[in-house]
Amino acid sequence: MQLDGSAPLVQASFHGTRCSNAWHRNEVQGVGVGSERSATYTGCVQAIELALDKRDKHMNTIAATASPITGPVGDGPRYRGAFGRLLQTIRSMSPESFAVVNLDVMSAVRTTEGALPKIGRMKSVVAQLLPQFPLLLFEELEARALALGHAQTVYESAQRPAPILQTLLNAATTARDIALAEANTLVKRDLLPAQALGGLKGGNGYRNLAADLFTLSETMKSHWNAVSSRTSMTREELDRLEDLADEINQALGIREQMPELQAAAARDRQAAYTLFIAAYSELRAAIAYVRRRENDVETIMPSLYARRSSGKKKLAITEAAEPTSPVAPAVVSQEPVAVIPPVTPAHTVAETKAEPVTAIPIGAFAGKDGPFMH
Repeated sequence: MQLDGSAPLVQASFHGTRCSNAWHRNEVQGVGVGSERSATYTGCVQAIELALDKRDKHMNTIAATASPITGPVGDGPRYRGAFGRLLQTIRSMSPESFAVVNLDVMSAVRTTEGALPKIGRMKSVVAQLLPQFPLLLFEELEARALALGHAQTVYESAQRPAPILQTLLNAATTARDIALAEANTLVKRDLLPAQALGGLKGGNGYRNLAADLFTLSETMKSHWNAVSSRTSMTREELDRLEDLADEINQALGIREQMPELQAAAARDRQAAYTLFIAAYSELRAAIAYVRRRENDVETIMPSLYARRSSGKKKLAITEAAEPTSPVAPAVVSQEPVAVIPPVTPAHTVAETKAEPVTAIPIGAFAGKDGPFMH
């Protein structure tokens, strides 16, 4: 299931290219009178409008059904499922609230997944010692990490050029060469009129290739009774010429949309990262505080910024943007992602589960007497 509405957009592009292909065939081959061409044009417009209408309904369905995480991620693909359930929150975030992505995203996701069991065991301790802490973050952390993993995958895929066009170019060039050789032979045998091939574009451009494939297929099909017994090509091969042309035009349509798709993927990634890093930072600060005497937060919830030194020196762990003492991280203040209602001492686990998911800004619970204390 597509979660971002890109499938209907691609479908609209596909209908548009198929319609333009049909219009092109009619114009090149002189097929149809004015009323027939008008009907073709009308059908094209209706097909595109239908696809876009499906896109709008698709996006409305997502907005209506997407809900914040309040427990286990659930069935289905874990990464995509988590992203889908957090999609409404991700898309509603303001860019002004976004955190800067300054770490290896997939490494952070893997670290979080590995640490989840130990993090979960700290929930009761944090609830006892920090009654005002939003315990729902313990439930949300996994979903936010998985949603970020999916957003990162989509982002990386959008940055890579699709190899499909080069594959189609190779296949279409070979197919055109074969069909053109057959057509030239049929012209020499007076089975095809020489002017039938006059509209061929030639060259290796994608659009020229697609146009030539349509022209060759339509020319031979329109004289099929005369050439069917004198050519080695079959009707299926002629159909394949048109299919290749359709695929080329569809791929070109998608490529033209790539800047928009890349921008959307980058925004989703940064929003998902902001949700994740806020939850991870708050949880780690809380655990560091309640385990300040044991000083073992690194074994429970490792820093996502830890990195190894280079060279032959002894391996060392360095921290970025994190203090050495068990107090709230000194993180640059950011705009809150969502308004958070005041947390009262009457918070309990049961009450926390009933709260809606809200994004917690980094350092929101640090007070003058220590983290999370007021």
